[in-house]
Amino acid sequence: MTQKNRQIIKYVLMALMAFAVSVSIAQISDYGITGIELMLPCVFALSFVVYNRTSKLFLGDYAVRARKDLRFAIPLGVVMALGSVIGSKIDLDERVFGSVGAADFIYVIFLIPFFTSILLLLFFSLGAVTLTGTAQKDDSFSKSKIIKKCACYMAVMLVCWLPYFLTYFPGGIGSDDFESISMCLGIIPWTNHHPVFFTALINVFIKLFGNSSLTLALGIMTGCQMILFSFVLSLILVWLEKRSVKKGFVYTALGFFCVHPIIAMYSIYLTKDIPFAMAVILLVLCLYDICTSQKPRYVALAVLSLLTMITRNNGAFMVGAMAVFLLVYLKEHRKQLVIVFFIVFLVNALYKNVLWPAVGIEKQSFVESASIPLTQVAYTIYTDGTIDPEYREYLESIMPFDEVKKNFLPGYVDTYKFDDSFDASVIDDDPGRFIKIWFNLLGRNFGCYVEAYLFETCGYWHYGITNTVATEGVQPNSLGITGVDVIDSVTGHSLKGILEELVLIARKLPLLCMLSQMAIEFLAVILLILRYLRAGKKNMVCTMIPFVALWLSVMLATPAYCLFRYMCPVFFMWPVLIAQFFANTRKE
Repeated sequence: MTQKNRQIIKYVLMALMAFAVSVSIAQISDYGITGIELMLPCVFALSFVVYNRTSKLFLGDYAVRARKDLRFAIPLGVVMALGSVIGSKIDLDERVFGSVGAADFIYVIFLIPFFTSILLLLFFSLGAVTLTGTAQKDDSFSKSKIIKKCACYMAVMLVCWLPYFLTYFPGGIGSDDFESISMCLGIIPWTNHHPVFFTALINVFIKLFGNSSLTLALGIMTGCQMILFSFVLSLILVWLEKRSVKKGFVYTALGFFCVHPIIAMYSIYLTKDIPFAMAVILLVLCLYDICTSQKPRYVALAVLSLLTMITRNNGAFMVGAMAVFLLVYLKEHRKQLVIVFFIVFLVNALYKNVLWPAVGIEKQSFVESASIPLTQVAYTIYTDGTIDPEYREYLESIMPFDEVKKNFLPGYVDTYKFDDSFDASVIDDDPGRFIKIWFNLLGRNFGCYVEAYLFETCGYWHYGITNTVATEGVQPNSLGITGVDVIDSVTGHSLKGILEELVLIARKLPLLCMLSQMAIEFLAVILLILRYLRAGKKNMVCTMIPFVALWLSVMLATPAYCLFRYMCPVFFMWPVLIAQFFANTRKE
């Protein structure tokens, strides 16, 4: 067979594979084959280019490297193909889980080589693209220089965020905030349903400035949060500079922080997730320094670990997972790390088990930590699953089945557990009985349980699913807190419509919207972990463990199918993830 004939056969095969990918993506995207004259050719062209470039890897000088990279690319490619097809079965509008047929397995088979090829090309780009220059010594950044840089970056960010603050004054205030504020005002008892640390912060500002106006007090708190948030993001930029990331990329990251509307909205979003995000950002940066330095920063590690634990209820899980990995991979510092984490967990235990009872803070209801079992039981009732007679009376006492079928929404368990007819005390009085019944129903309703779980978690693993990203302004409330459009009051012209449109564009615009999709964010974390493993830097995997543990904790206990704020620390760290992925392959 001549070389020309081989080339013809190669291109024909690639064209057939590209066509198969195009049809598969069209089908799982609910576009079908007709009526998409633009989409089908574009996907076909993309697939053909991907396969063509991948084939050159295996036929050229990079064949050995490409074959080695298959061990990383194939498993992740399989997961991506499965996730794409399974996720396409979830209809959130109709709350229906579609049936799985033979065609779906064929789509998975066609998509596996496509995603695997993309991953191979991405790994190959590590050698062709670099965002770092020559390493700089730490002493090249004096404290005064760092302060000046942070001040400049902060000033630019605050100027860009100011229109949002003035338009939505006192900030994004939602239902969770009203519950914490009600605790501060003595309307309801203090609990740790929302982190006590965050509620205490609100209480400080209410005590200092709330006598004249709750709106003003919260506005001052939001302003302080905005300043502190800009400081933390400026530290990311300085950290990138210290690690020799090129100026152009640093300034691009600054632009990302300044003009991305989601970041601007989060700077004024009064939520427990912002203090948590700031603690996690600093913790991850600290981990990088620990894993690449011979002088770990034990005090910083202890303080940031403790802040992570007290700013969100799943923080202890994250720090625990991180501690295990550090103790395994940083053997030379194991004794010191044991002391650090012993102190951290001891202080956290005293904080929750001694301080809380002493000041009358009640522990949260068991129901709040059982979202996944609750939604699986509710979905079983909702879809007329098999309920044993001896369990029916107990489950009816929690919430009548007719009410479950009328009010429950798959993917959003809060419609079940916060309904007026839901009796949480039945579960709280004997959590063990509920868990036992939940487990006993598993065997006969395995399909229902799986579908319920996929519904409840789809926004964190399926690409393309989005939801509102932040509370815009002040939600209606009975506490007298009102939103004030300062710009409109002064000039007679409001920017609210423009700002809302910018947020919508950031969520919907192709490519840009991918940055705020939690499945893409988690994929970036996994890719960076694989990048470290490829380079033989197992200790650097520790830097990503907080993000992995955060994702796992959400997958185990999320109350809603898509809450962007749960994974927002990863979103704010995009510049670090990208810079580290494309860093020089030399040893850190």
